[in-house]
Amino acid sequence: MGIALYVELEDEHPINHVLGDHGKTLVREGETLQELVAELGCQPLEAFWYHGEVDLPPDFDGDPDWLAEIAEEAGLPVLWFDPEEGLSSVSALRQGTEPGSRLDLALEALGQALDVGRQRGTRFHFSFVH
Repeated sequence: MGIALYVELEDEHPINHVLGDHGKTLVREGETLQELVAELGCQPLEAFWYHGEVDLPPDFDGDPDWLAEIAEEAGLPVLWFDPEEGLSSVSALRQGTEPGSRLDLALEALGQALDVGRQRGTRFHFSFVH
């Protein structure tokens, strides 16, 4: 098992089969993604979390239920984003990855999931699942 990035569309159309195990890769490669964001100056994936960027306690272990609790206690609203914004970040991040690498393939799958939202004309946000 493990924690995986999850894409949720506002119209509730199921798309996570597109992402599959790549969601786990995106979580595991978080440090590499942060380095790419700093290097490329693009929007981080965390900017598209369902409650935006949340101040996490130092002992946060990635539990999505705990994240929801933290956001709720802080009174943060659920946020939705235009898929074009997410696709722009994914495209920029892919430019910093080795073509065909596990991270590149995970970002490609994420882009495909976001493209479903774009085609459907609906907004999205990222969440986490176990």
